[in-house]
Amino acid sequence: MADVMEFEDLLEKLRRKYNDEDYRLLESAAMFARKAHEGQFRRSGEPYIVHPCAVVEILCDLGMDAQTLAAAYLHDVVEDTSVTAEEIKRLFGDEILLLVEGVTKIDKMQFKNVEEAIVENLRKMLIAMTHDLRVIIIKLADRLHNMRSLGFTPVEQQLRVSKETLEIYAPLAARFGMGQIKCELEDLAMKYLYPEAYASISEVMNSKKAQHAEILANASGLLSEKLTELGLDFEINGRTKHIYSIYRKMMKQNSSMDEVYDLLAVRVIVDSVKDCYAVLGVVHTLWRPVPGRFKDYIATPKPNNYRSLHTTVFGKDDEPVFEIQIRTREMHQFAEYGIASHWAYKDGKADKSEKETIDAYVEIRRTLELLNSEAGQDLHDYANALKDEVFNDVVYVFTPKGKVINLPAKSIIIDFAYAIHSDVGNKCVGAKIGGKMVPLTTELQTGDIVEVITSNSSKGPSRDWLNLVKTSSARQKINQFFKRAERGDNIAAGRAMLENEIKRRGMLPKSLLRDEWLCKIGQKFSYVTADDVYAAVGYGGLTTNQVVVRLIELYETEKSPDNAPAEDESNVSIVRSTVQDQHSSGDILIDGQSGFLTVIARCCHPIPGDEIIGYTSRGRGVMIHRANCPNLNDLDTNRFVKAEWGRKVKGIYSVELSIEAEDCRGLVSDLTSYIGKTTVIRKIDATVDHEGVAHIVMVLTVESIEDVEDLIKRLRSRHGIYSVRR
Repeated sequence: MADVMEFEDLLEKLRRKYNDEDYRLLESAAMFARKAHEGQFRRSGEPYIVHPCAVVEILCDLGMDAQTLAAAYLHDVVEDTSVTAEEIKRLFGDEILLLVEGVTKIDKMQFKNVEEAIVENLRKMLIAMTHDLRVIIIKLADRLHNMRSLGFTPVEQQLRVSKETLEIYAPLAARFGMGQIKCELEDLAMKYLYPEAYASISEVMNSKKAQHAEILANASGLLSEKLTELGLDFEINGRTKHIYSIYRKMMKQNSSMDEVYDLLAVRVIVDSVKDCYAVLGVVHTLWRPVPGRFKDYIATPKPNNYRSLHTTVFGKDDEPVFEIQIRTREMHQFAEYGIASHWAYKDGKADKSEKETIDAYVEIRRTLELLNSEAGQDLHDYANALKDEVFNDVVYVFTPKGKVINLPAKSIIIDFAYAIHSDVGNKCVGAKIGGKMVPLTTELQTGDIVEVITSNSSKGPSRDWLNLVKTSSARQKINQFFKRAERGDNIAAGRAMLENEIKRRGMLPKSLLRDEWLCKIGQKFSYVTADDVYAAVGYGGLTTNQVVVRLIELYETEKSPDNAPAEDESNVSIVRSTVQDQHSSGDILIDGQSGFLTVIARCCHPIPGDEIIGYTSRGRGVMIHRANCPNLNDLDTNRFVKAEWGRKVKGIYSVELSIEAEDCRGLVSDLTSYIGKTTVIRKIDATVDHEGVAHIVMVLTVESIEDVEDLIKRLRSRHGIYSVRR
C-alpha cells in the first residue's frame, strides 16, 4: 500500500473514485476531522490528521464504502478531542456514529496487564463485529498505520502493541481473508518482538534476492509458454514468502533457514474454475509434485472463504522446491482483501456480492454469538474458546455420505459427533474411521471419513468429555445434557464443591453461602435462584472459582459491622509487645497502649500496614485479625478491642498467598525459585482442578505490606498466572 498521501492529494484521489454524493460526505468528514485535530501532533512530530488520512487511504485501496471512510476520518475525534457523539450524529448521521463509537469502545478499556488487555480487547472487537463488520475493518486499518509508525514510541509500548498485533489483529485479518494486511502486520510485529531473527532472515533473503528472482522468472516463463499454447487468458507473478511465515515455519519444524525449502511461490490467475484445474494439469507435467503437498481449497474452501489450488513442486536441476497457487481473478481479489474486497453500497443497499460475503461469515457470527451468550465464561475461558473456534487451524472431516465438517485442529471424534447433532453426540458409543473401529478420543485429520456409532440405550456423555473436547459448541451441548439431568444431584454436588473450595481457602462456608448473594451472582449468568447457581456448578455451567471469588468480593464490600471474628486459637502465633507508651516502638497497640500479650491469627496473617482488629480471648491474650478476615463471624462483639500497629513496627511476619495459574510442568518449582529469591517460603500446597487450573497456597515471610504488594504485582505480571490474592 502507498505511503500516506498529502491531505489535498487524498481528497483528489477520493473525488476520482467515489460519486459526487459520496465525495461530498468524505470531504465534509475530512474537513471536520482536520479542524478537530488542529494543534495535535503524533510522536513522529507530524500533525495528528496524518493518521486518520492514512487509515482512510488504506480503506480506500481496499475498496470500502464512503460511510466506512467517513468514519475512519472521524474515528479518533470523540476520544481525543472535545467533539461529542451528539455532534457526530447531528452532522453525519446514526450509521457513521455507530461505526465511530464501535472503534472508540475498543480503545477505551483499561486493564491490569497485557494478557487481560488482549483477551478483553478481543472480546470487545468480536462483539462489535456481530453488529457491523466494518468496525473491525476500520480497526485493522488503524492498527496497520500505527504499526507502520511504531518506531517513534517507547520500547515498552512497541513490545505491548506488537504482541497484541500478533495475537489479535493479524489472526483477525487472516480469519477475514485479508491476506495482504495480515502479512504486513505479522512482519511489522516480528520486527519489534524478535528483532534478531527478523534481521537475520531479512539479510539472508536480501542476499538471495537475485537468485530467487531468476528462479521465479524461469518458472514463470516456462509455465507461460505452455499456457499460451492452450489458449488460456492468464496472469503469472512470482513472490517470496514474507518474513514471519518463514520464521514460524522454522520454529514449527525446529529447523534452520537453510532447511526451509519452499521460500518461493508462483501465482497463476485465470478466468474460470475449469481453467484452474487445466493449469494444475500443466504444472504437474512440467514439474514433479511433492507428495502430500497438494491442497484443493476450491472444492473445500477455508473457513474464511479463501479458495485456491496449492501445489508444491520440485524445481529443475539444482533449483529448490517452490509453491504454485492457482485461482480465478475473483478468488485472488478475495485472497488479498478478504471481506473488504466485495463491500460496496448502491443507493444505500448492499449489492449481491456484499450479501454473499456476509453470508460467508454467518458461521463465524453464530460461533461468536454462542460464545458471547454462554453463561459462566470468564475472560480466559472466552479466550480459549475463541482460540479453538475462530483462530485455530482447521481440519476437514467427512461423513460417510460425503458431507464436509470443519473442525478446529486436534478435534476428536466426540467433537465431530456433536457437530453433526446434539443427539448424535449424547448417544455416541463408538466410531469408525475408514471402516476401522477407533477410540472416541481419536484426534481427527483432514480427509478422515468418520462413521459415528450411536445407541438408544446410552446413558449419555461422561463428565470427562468436558476436559477432552476441543470445541466450545461440543462443551456447551455436554453441559446442557447435564443441566437437564437430575437437578437434585446437581444442586447437591454444586453445594459440596463450593463448600470444599471455600474451606480450601481457609474460610467458613456459612459465612459466604448466602442465598441473596448467590442470586445476585446468578443474575450475571442468567440464573435466577441460589439452587440454579448450585446446579450450574454441579453440571459444569459455572466453575467454583467464578462463584467463590464473587462471594468473597460481596463479603468484603457488604460485611456487616456486627460480625465478630471467629476464634481459631489452634491457628495463631504469639507476639509480645514491648512495654512502652503509644509513642514508642511497640509492635501492636491495644486501645492506644502497648505491653499487651497479642496473638497473630494464622487464618488471615495480618502484617504491618493491614487494618486490624483485636479480640480478647480467655487466657491467650488479644487475638489480632485483619479487619476484613473472612472468619470474623458469630462471636461476642463486646470482646472486640481497638488494635493498631505501633509507629516503628519491625519484625518478620507470615502472609498467605493464594495463586491460580495455568497448570504446566515445573510450575511449583518455577514459582518457588522465583519467590525464594526475595523471601522465605514456610509452607506450600498445590492442587489442580478438573479444568486444569492450578491452585497454589503459599505461606511466606515478609516485613511489611509493601513487600506483599510488590510481590503480588510481580507475580501477576508473569505469564500463565491468572490471579494472586491474600
